[in-house]
Amino acid sequence: MLQSPVRHPASAFDLFNVLYECLYEPSMHVVFQGTGEISVERLKTATLRLVAANPYLHTKFTIINDIPFWEELPKDLWERAFVIDSGIEPVPPDHMPLPLDVYSGPQIRVTLFQREGEDSNRICVTCHHGFCDARAILYLSRELFDLYHRLAREPDYIPEPVGLYDRTSRALLATYTEEELKHADANAQIFEDNWRFPNENTGRGIPKLAYLTLPETRMSAIKAYGKSHGASVHDILIAVFYLAMIRIRDNPQDYDSFRGILTSADMRRLLPATDIIYPMNYSIAFEIQLRIFEGAGLSDIIGNVTTELKYRKEGGLGPSSFTLFEDLHKNGISAVRTFFEGMNSKYESTGLKNPVLSNIGVIDLDWFNPQRKIDSHVLTLTDAWIIPCVSWPYCFLTVASTCNNRLTLIIGYEEGPYSKDTIEKFLKLMDVLLP
Repeated sequence: MLQSPVRHPASAFDLFNVLYECLYEPSMHVVFQGTGEISVERLKTATLRLVAANPYLHTKFTIINDIPFWEELPKDLWERAFVIDSGIEPVPPDHMPLPLDVYSGPQIRVTLFQREGEDSNRICVTCHHGFCDARAILYLSRELFDLYHRLAREPDYIPEPVGLYDRTSRALLATYTEEELKHADANAQIFEDNWRFPNENTGRGIPKLAYLTLPETRMSAIKAYGKSHGASVHDILIAVFYLAMIRIRDNPQDYDSFRGILTSADMRRLLPATDIIYPMNYSIAFEIQLRIFEGAGLSDIIGNVTTELKYRKEGGLGPSSFTLFEDLHKNGISAVRTFFEGMNSKYESTGLKNPVLSNIGVIDLDWFNPQRKIDSHVLTLTDAWIIPCVSWPYCFLTVASTCNNRLTLIIGYEEGPYSKDTIEKFLKLMDVLLP
């Protein structure tokens, strides 16, 4: 007799982050370059044991009778979590990795890119934004490499099962007062889309990557500028993103008018500090609006950006980001689909969608390298890149991350609707505008 599959309820945040697929391709990748020998068999074993230890990792997302679930996969399908790519294409980030199908699973894929030549092998860890956010994928990567190194010493080691964990926003909502929760809807931020990144047409195209990595000296200059202006690196990135958008659009109506961008915040900061990060979504998007006058430069707007971001992060991010999803989720999948249909209709009718800048922060390789500088034959990670979700009109996303004190700006886009030349010009503008 066939056994019924094991299913675990998907949370409201799970469902919404999966269904955002109507706006962009939600796969995220973190790519590692390393030196030393890579044991293919041990990397595969580490991957499969990591998948086995977390019941959500060996699932597919499914909707049964209008109820979303994470459905556990048969063990023979867990093998899909490890892939060897020996093709002739360039390795990421010079080539776009394949997306992960959240509906097929597993919810992690480790790809070993093997190429001829020194430092040409890369390890790419891929997850779907419906399953977890960028911080969680970094944590999963660390777990993978910790397990890989441990298996060299203890080949029979089996990681402790994670067990089912709470994927809802319950813990976050518990950090707000009863009064804040009561007025969540009234105090909710309504996004006001009032511009868009320039596009050639609408529809879909070919997934592409464009990126820019600045030398260490530039990060020193950015930090020095921030210190003299009371601004963080993130503040400076947001301000420069605004200025680059105005210049790439070259539209006089953008001056002296409020224009918005979205950025992200990891809401784990509201929770007690812990060494364990369960792979799930705790990041939210929020919007800031600025009015920029013609001829304004970085020094003219950095104060306003810093003030606005400080306000938002020190209390201006209320519970509505979560209560909205929770309330719609309670009303059933039809209410959720209506929400997305309305969102899509608005973008299509107005042709407006505020751009997004997400700053992942520092990728600390020492955090991933327990064996670093001990043995030249041991795999040692030497560089890393975050590859973001791929956007098509009217979505537009730029991701910033820092590794080895070098700032990388990277854009995943679909060529055709978006122009490669325009994307690359935008990155050059950010380069010129940054200190």
